[in-house]
This record gives sequence, C-alpha cells and structure tokens, in this order.
Amino acid sequence: MRDKSKIDEISRAIGLPTIPGIPGIIDDFEFEPLASEFGLPLFLHFAEGAGGTGNRIVYTREEFEKVKLEQKGKRLNAKKYFVGKTCTIDICVTPTSIICGTLEEELIGAEPLNSNPTEYVASSWFENNYSYEMRKKISDIGVALGEYVRSRGFLGCFHPDFLIGDKDEI
Repeated sequence: MRDKSKIDEISRAIGLPTIPGIPGIIDDFEFEPLASEFGLPLFLHFAEGAGGTGNRIVYTREEFEKVKLEQKGKRLNAKKYFVGKTCTIDICVTPTSIICGTLEEELIGAEPLNSNPTEYVASSWFENNYSYEMRKKISDIGVALGEYVRSRGFLGCFHPDFLIGDKDEI
C-alpha cells in the first residue's frame, strides 16, 4: 500500500469513514481554496512514502508554496488535519486466510523522529489502554481490508495505520 492516493477509495469500499480531502497532483492545488474548505493546518498526504515521510502539515501560504515546489508533479490527498492517535496493525493475506494482529501504536503529536513533524515515535499498543472493543473493531476492519485486497488479487503482508479520534472513533 505504498500508493496512499488510493486509501480513501479502499476505505469507502469496506465501509470506513474517511477524513475529508481532495485527491490530485500538488501542482493543481492552490492554498486559499484548500484552507477555506478544510481550515488550517492543512494535511498534505502524498501518495509515496511510509512512516510519515510522505506527509506535510502546512499552516501558511509560504509553507504550502515551498512544499509545492519540493513535491512538484507528485500525487496526494489534500486533507483536513486530524488530531488523535494512529494504530498500526499487520495484515497477512494468504489464499485461504487473513491473519491480522496489532504490533505497534504511534501517537500523533509525540516527539518527532527528525525535522518532519509527521514521523512519530512508536509505543506499545497496550500502553494507551485501548479497550477490548476498540482492539476487536480494528482487527475486524483489518480482516475486511485483507479480504478486499485479496479479492483484487493481492497476496502478502502490509501494515495499515488507523486514525483514532479523541472519542475512540476510527
């Protein structure tokens, strides 16, 4: 799932809500219409990259224009910024089963790994006291996601991130 520009399409296909956003090429976007629609900061979720490396958070037109130059020609989803936590799970898709399990949990807003504020330090899934219901809900979504990608010919392992809001909404 290195192409993050398709994640909203896949999420909707399995019945998950998505964060409001617009897919496209960075060159085709302007700061003011995006800021007007989504508010600030803007979350620029580029198609390539993992572990936060494809993400940019921008607060000003100047920051936006700088990212636009650096990422010229690249695909992204321009989105409303989301405050909460991300939970990463591993999903292994085989011809006969979907194996789904939680490996780590990352906190949005935790100490960044470097100058990119969207690369997070991971901590234990259980340190944040997710309820059994939340863990089961995420696992059930993981299985649905595995079934969806298998129906499209995918076999292998991947690690999706789930955004969890303050009120435990996914």
